[in-house]
Amino acid sequence: MSSEELKDEIFIDLTDEAGSTSPSMNRDERVGLDEPWTQAPVNFCLAHEPGHEQKYSISDLQKLSEYLNRESSSRYRAIVLNVWSGPFDAAHYEVGLVQIRNGDHRNGVVHALRVSPFNVKFVQLEEAFFEYLYSHIYDERAQTAVLEHQQKKQSQKTKNWGEGKSFFTAEEAYATHAASEADLADQSEEWIDLTDREEYERNIRRNEAELTTQEFIRLILMEFLRSGSSDMHIEAGQPTGRIRFRYDSEMFVRWDNIPFVKIKQLCMGMAETSGKDATQMKFKDIDSTVKVRALRDGRTAEVELRFVSQPTLYAPSIVLRSQLKPIRDINQVGFLPRQIADLRAAYTQKRGILIVTGATGSGKTNTLESIYAALEETDSYKIIEIGEPVEIRSPYRTQMSLRPNTPFTWWDAFYSCLRADPDIIGIGELRSSEHASVAINAALTGHLVLSTFHAASVEDTLSRMFQLGLPRENLSTGLNLILAQALIKKLCERCRIVDPHPSEMYEREVYKSVGCPDCFNKGTRGRTAMAELLYFNDEVKEWVENRSLTARDVVQKAVRAGYLIPMKEVAREKVLAGITSEMEVAAVLGLVESKRQFSNREFEQAAIDENSHSLQDAIERHEAMGKG
Repeated sequence: MSSEELKDEIFIDLTDEAGSTSPSMNRDERVGLDEPWTQAPVNFCLAHEPGHEQKYSISDLQKLSEYLNRESSSRYRAIVLNVWSGPFDAAHYEVGLVQIRNGDHRNGVVHALRVSPFNVKFVQLEEAFFEYLYSHIYDERAQTAVLEHQQKKQSQKTKNWGEGKSFFTAEEAYATHAASEADLADQSEEWIDLTDREEYERNIRRNEAELTTQEFIRLILMEFLRSGSSDMHIEAGQPTGRIRFRYDSEMFVRWDNIPFVKIKQLCMGMAETSGKDATQMKFKDIDSTVKVRALRDGRTAEVELRFVSQPTLYAPSIVLRSQLKPIRDINQVGFLPRQIADLRAAYTQKRGILIVTGATGSGKTNTLESIYAALEETDSYKIIEIGEPVEIRSPYRTQMSLRPNTPFTWWDAFYSCLRADPDIIGIGELRSSEHASVAINAALTGHLVLSTFHAASVEDTLSRMFQLGLPRENLSTGLNLILAQALIKKLCERCRIVDPHPSEMYEREVYKSVGCPDCFNKGTRGRTAMAELLYFNDEVKEWVENRSLTARDVVQKAVRAGYLIPMKEVAREKVLAGITSEMEVAAVLGLVESKRQFSNREFEQAAIDENSHSLQDAIERHEAMGKG
């Protein structure tokens, strides 16, 4: 079949004549006397009912030949014309048959298709036309293409482990299963199982002095993960120490007045739990991980807690960081709808680098995890993540956790990653100019790179990139987006009240925090992100390449052009929406002067109210004396 034949729009019209039992075809009228039958068009139509014609294409029928093999088609003089899905996803077939009244042929086709007779609709074909279709559909070249298509289709099917047919006897299958369970038990020994609810309920009510060191370590780890805190601090003092959790960026004491000896035992036990030499904690800092198996939303999840210890005056100080419940929905992070659209436009590109910036504890890891979750949804990318260590585990991406003091360095991991055919590369953090240069070069060579960077705003990020000496042309070409974010506390919805004296005039009422038992009298509950985001379109790239413009000039141009919404404007939107208050915004954004002016205005108003009450009391006393 030539390309000219494929483009031919002339259809062979095979219609049922009135009173006839089979369709008749006048070749002279349909195709023309001067055209041989072998040169007939590749498109044709059949009229199953008067006034209704169905169009077909030989190229489509060649693909459908996989349902009815060549031998069955030749034996029963049948061609599959159409396939569709009916109720309950059952396959239905339309089959052209020469001897449509032959029961053996009909049953043979149904048996070859392996379906119910009710799922097959038969259509009358003439012998000569069947021969023409058969010669074009089942020729050697067409069947080779069909076979290749079947192989590709089969190779793209997902086969779950254990679905295949078993050839083992019962004893062999049992022995194989037992060996697999033993291997799994050996590999899971390094994970601390903290999923026993009964153990937690029993030990949390007991006197801590009665618990062994290992029991107390398991208890504080369980309590840490159950509380939803982000960090746990084991702090040694003299004569006692304490254990504190960080929740919503605030520290609170969970265990206090712990004897100094017990604190030392805890530190030694935590070091052994992390797989490090406890004797070295007195002389140098230790950076490691603690592998635990905990419950997350009712399911067992494996989590690596980041373990850091520093030698202090009395005993080592230990900090554990958890990412047990990451946010995997990008709509729940706290971005504005327009910012989400720009973010999606950036991470759906095939190449480029996307940088998430912010201070320590600003939610960069959670934002990256929500982006990873969106990319993993289609399961069509090869994603490799390099972490120091990997804080959030995922079965849908290849994760490389770098350990300190090992020969496998960051450079080894990155260059091995480039050789592993990745679509997307995740880098935990860009810590130097060399790291940034290599990451941008990877983005320029056709990879999508996701990473974090320590900077307070988009302007600071651009300024630091310029100071690192990276060529502006590479920055403009390689960067897709810079996202700078900070976390701000959300007001408790049960106890928030209307702010009677806001620092500026708003078009609607704004709220402030008060405090209630539900929020532990803090007035806030949970946190949300507020971000400024710069998407690198063609105009922004031209500004970055212009060496006469500084980072501040680029950001100001982007703001005037409407490409960037400053973080202060985002904060204002959240105040107007009742999500947070002015005082929380001032505390996060460092608006010290605004906060001081607001506080002074509060004190001045209180002084005025107090003076007015004092003056009114004096007048009333004077009038009372006059009447007396």
